[in-house]
Amino acid sequence: MIRHQVYFDTLGSMKEDSASWRSVFAGLSVLRLVDAYADAGSPANQADWAQLHNVRAAIEAVGEGNPVRGVLTSVFEQATKRSAIDDTVCTALMAYGRALDYEASWSLATDVFSTVAKLARPERNARLAVEAHTAAMAIGTFQRERTRKPPISPIPLAIVRACWGSRSVSRIRTWRRETCRKQKPFLTT
Repeated sequence: MIRHQVYFDTLGSMKEDSASWRSVFAGLSVLRLVDAYADAGSPANQADWAQLHNVRAAIEAVGEGNPVRGVLTSVFEQATKRSAIDDTVCTALMAYGRALDYEASWSLATDVFSTVAKLARPERNARLAVEAHTAAMAIGTFQRERTRKPPISPIPLAIVRACWGSRSVSRIRTWRRETCRKQKPFLTT
């Protein structure tokens, strides 16, 4: 499985070189840099100067007024200064996840929070590890609940228009009762 698959999916669905595309691309670049530092068991895995330059260029391509730019710059600077992933870098990543959450980019935020949950060491900073895990779970649960089908299908506009002319509320109620009987129960035990 590809790490940060949701970023690739999101980039694929956007118009290339738009402001939102550049923002998502910069976030992906920073996350891949963090992955390179986290996997730095051998010198071959560590980020080289070309990758650092590309990440910096991706961050600078994000618009000046975009709050994600400042947060990503902070993550980049903390990661490159330490050349390792520690609590300070994870805290900066949490700030990036919160910025995505405020933008309503919940799938991206869930990926960031999940990354922090994997990187944060509970023995060193239990609060950060629990916060990242809880945030990832909460947003994931919200997304699942948001996409569930409602138990009653909405009334089609054509029926509402037809009934509105005659002001027949009983027709709408009858249609709704008949439709609900035909549908399978929403919650099954």
